[in-house]
Amino acid sequence: MTANSTPASQGHSAGSTPASQGHSAGSTPTSQGHSAGSTPTSQGHSAGSTPTSLRELVASGLHPSTVSRRFTRVLPTVHMRGEPSTMDRCRAISLWRPDAVLSHRSAAYLRGWTTEPSTLDATVPRTARLRPPSWLRLHRRALDSRLVDEVESLPCTTPAQTMLDCLAVLPREEAELLIDERLKFGLDPASLICLLERFPGRRGNTELARQVRLAVTRFASEPERAFGRALHRIGPYLEMNATVGSFVCDLVDRRSRTIIEVDGREFHSAGEVFSKDRRRQNALVLGGRLVLRYSAFDVLAAPDVVAAEIASVVRRRRESRR
Repeated sequence: MTANSTPASQGHSAGSTPASQGHSAGSTPTSQGHSAGSTPTSQGHSAGSTPTSLRELVASGLHPSTVSRRFTRVLPTVHMRGEPSTMDRCRAISLWRPDAVLSHRSAAYLRGWTTEPSTLDATVPRTARLRPPSWLRLHRRALDSRLVDEVESLPCTTPAQTMLDCLAVLPREEAELLIDERLKFGLDPASLICLLERFPGRRGNTELARQVRLAVTRFASEPERAFGRALHRIGPYLEMNATVGSFVCDLVDRRSRTIIEVDGREFHSAGEVFSKDRRRQNALVLGGRLVLRYSAFDVLAAPDVVAAEIASVVRRRRESRR
């Protein structure tokens, strides 16, 4: 962070990401993020159908007492008709504090990375003295203008900064799943490394670097992802969903000629699939490879135990092939 960082309202560069580009392929579209009555006033709805400042409501002809009786107070000086959606709350934050930047879980939600969080986050200047409601967590810090973007016309941290922030507030398993999924579906790992190099020594950098190193991006199922994570923690690194001859195998170590398959009962117990698995395994074994099969249940129940067994086998076979 720089000491003289630019506030969010002044820090947007000309090349900030427009709303239509801010969400990934599986993101939550705007129509799902807004409540039924959240169409902007300019399209014919009465004042306050979206989060609106008290000043605007009074200017539209409403008396303050009418606002207090008939409108929901979303944040101090921000009201709307009905109950606010998560998207309404995000907009209310920006109305309440124009110098706030949506960050952490708020930014992840805006980018379509997560479902609606129970707690929203915003970054405000260190000098801000505010009492947020229970659903909002404020982070007081100086935020460099290069780390601020726009999504849905709202100030929001860049993808790389959002990931760094999420690692700090999410439970470990959720954070690992988030970074694995984002790297799999388009987040450039180089942007994360660039963030570390541009702002060295920051809190959270060490954990972000570790997560980039341990990330699993070629998984086809949750058991494969959990297994890959466990292997990365202890080494060695195996190829995931790699081609061996005419087959695509779950995990492959070419040096030791070892193949690992993780089988889910609901898929691999079907008669045709079961027979195909046997034929494929026979072909791989006859080709001089060791094929080890594990159930998805065992992998999810004890991924570290299974990973330790595989690592031992792979290292022993590598040594014997020297």
